Amino acid sequence: MNRRMILRYRSGSCLGLCLALVVAFIFVIIGAVSFFSSIFSLGRRNDSFYGYVAPQTVQQSGKEQTNSSSQPKTNYSGQSSGAIEPVVGEYFTDRLGWIKQSATLNAGMETFFKKTSVKPYLYLTDNVYGSTEPSDKQMDTFANSLYDKLFTDENHFLLVFQEYGDYYMTWYVSGSDAAGVVDEEAANIVLDYVDEYYSSDMGEEEYFRNVFSMAAGDIMEGGQ
Repeated sequence: MNRRMILRYRSGSCLGLCLALVVAFIFVIIGAVSFFSSIFSLGRRNDSFYGYVAPQTVQQSGKEQTNSSSQPKTNYSGQSSGAIEPVVGEYFTDRLGWIKQSATLNAGMETFFKKTSVKPYLYLTDNVYGSTEPSDKQMDTFANSLYDKLFTDENHFLLVFQEYGDYYMTWYVSGSDAAGVVDEEAANIVLDYVDEYYSSDMGEEEYFRNVFSMAAGDIMEGGQ
């Protein structure tokens, strides 16, 4: 089976960037205060305290978050998706508990199918083989194995979306028949929309609906 795939990941969301800017600003203020204090301290040398705010990592991000323009899509509660009963639909498997209104998501998936004749499928999870920071090899093995478990044909486009805390990774598998339409260039269009809309204030269903529907339009326009 000839399948094409590509890895796309983000090692931090806008939340991390904003935090870094705030920390940098604090250090500037501390430096300025320390400088002027040394001038007016009458020769006394005081030990300075510099607070360090560690960037959020996968292990540290157990705090519940909400959808906003500066926060990731997840509403993670510290509970692994392994403890969540997955919701399975015609176009998706949700192990994160995100999809509450499947009709909204399905609308975008159906648009993708009608325009490209390739049937899309979205798999949402917070871990791969128990790892919240899976390697390329793990993602590759997982996505290919998942394709074989889910489908008996080669006309599907599978998008695996793995997120934990402020980090997410995406991996796709295009069946050998689907690759004639959703090749590497077309798949990159999908992944670009995943990145572009990631920090929006859209709900999860609307987010992925727009990713697939917008990508389908661009893919077919490029193919004309």
